[in-house]
Amino acid sequence: MLMKQTVRPKVGLLALTLELYETLLPELRGSREDWLKRSVLPALQREADVLFTRAVFRREDIEAAVAEFEAARADALLVILATYSPSQLALPALQRTRLPIVIWNTQELPAVN
Repeated sequence: MLMKQTVRPKVGLLALTLELYETLLPELRGSREDWLKRSVLPALQREADVLFTRAVFRREDIEAAVAEFEAARADALLVILATYSPSQLALPALQRTRLPIVIWNTQELPAVN
């Protein structure tokens, strides 16, 4: 009897933050990364292999993260705004990638949705 082998998709998680918060609220990025690891990643990992190391806020780090996901042969790119992040920082890397892009709104404040 042949066993059907399921191939799990591989998803690159691009978590974006704002560089200004590094000065104003230096603990914020770490707390948002912890939240992602505690709340978001377990839910995603039931369905896919998720590639995630840290949230990024500089254009060159965003581009490097997307390049790493492409090199790892991710099947898709999941963009999460861990905090506010200006779109023009991520836009060039997102326009260049051939990966399908999913933007997931994880806003925790109902008044903002």
